[in-house]
Amino acid sequence: METETTVENHAINRDAHEEVLALVTESDIERVEPCCLDMLTAATVADSLKTHPAGLETEVRIHYAEYGLLRQLPIVEVSRSPHPCDERAVEQFVEAFTTSTAGESIRNAELADMFNRWYRNLTGESIALTWIGRLLSICDIESDRHGLVDRTWVTGVRPE
Repeated sequence: METETTVENHAINRDAHEEVLALVTESDIERVEPCCLDMLTAATVADSLKTHPAGLETEVRIHYAEYGLLRQLPIVEVSRSPHPCDERAVEQFVEAFTTSTAGESIRNAELADMFNRWYRNLTGESIALTWIGRLLSICDIESDRHGLVDRTWVTGVRPE
């Protein structure tokens, strides 16, 4: 079975931040690779993508020009620690995509699946789903053996 892939180029004009966000929220776009004129613009786009629900659905790599070379800007730092991903990534994810809700909880399997989709889309790296409980513990995020305690997904974020 063949699948059709179409690659399109879009010129980013005035506001790279808004235009990239518009592209990643289109349902038929699977991957976006903007090339920004400078690192500051690339960093602004990256900061907003870390907390945007589109990061759960669309693969993104951001590039910028520096001294005549094209460089890739990490949206979420890939870990250099003995853990499979940087603890800051887990904290950013939980803060951006969950909210405090007494009596609610998010199961570890669901959390691990959503975190892994987000992390893979923004870094190209993947983590083993069994690591989520350990990472929550390392980050001192309230959880039990089943998942996040007193938290639910923010509006607009739903696991599949």
